[in-house]
Amino acid sequence: KLINGLVDLYMKKEAFLLETMFVERLGELKVVGARFGFDDAAFRSTKRQSDIHALRRTEDEDPQELKAEKDGIVYIKLAGDGNIGTLVNGAGLAMNTVDALADAGGKAANFLDTGGKATSETVKKSFEVILQDERVKVIFVNIFGGLTLGDMIANGVLLAFRKLEMRLPVVVRIRGTNEAEVQKIVSVLPSHLHLY
Repeated sequence: KLINGLVDLYMKKEAFLLETMFVERLGELKVVGARFGFDDAAFRSTKRQSDIHALRRTEDEDPQELKAEKDGIVYIKLAGDGNIGTLVNGAGLAMNTVDALADAGGKAANFLDTGGKATSETVKKSFEVILQDERVKVIFVNIFGGLTLGDMIANGVLLAFRKLEMRLPVVVRIRGTNEAEVQKIVSVLPSHLHLY
């Protein structure tokens, strides 16, 4: 009954981790320690499991990551001496970008997913978050437009350059939706921004 209850809780609350310690006392099985991990993607996207996520201890989390989250951005500062800031749409592409940089001998300083509903303002805010990391010496923007409109991202890059007075080199790769419009927008790029 106890194990079935734990499995039921695990499934209903969309957990990804359950670790327990059991002891037997007077013929009954007792839990003496349990650790759960809950999927925050369900909460971020559709507010599912809000009762569980209301218990979250944000004081243990990185302030930059929390600030980005409020803007709908998934940002994770990576440990180590990475010096390449990444701005990508989609978690899968963001993971592949970090891996591709490593394969080429580079080191990403962060994982940043602007989300499928990114706007020009979201892109600007993404740059703001990346620029707070003093390790970052160059920023790589890697966008594959599907839900995300390439021209909106390009306008966000230009907005970031204007509003944030960026001086770091930025490499931008935008493919997919509205790619032709992207080419027109980036024809006025500053010299330290490179489009591929």
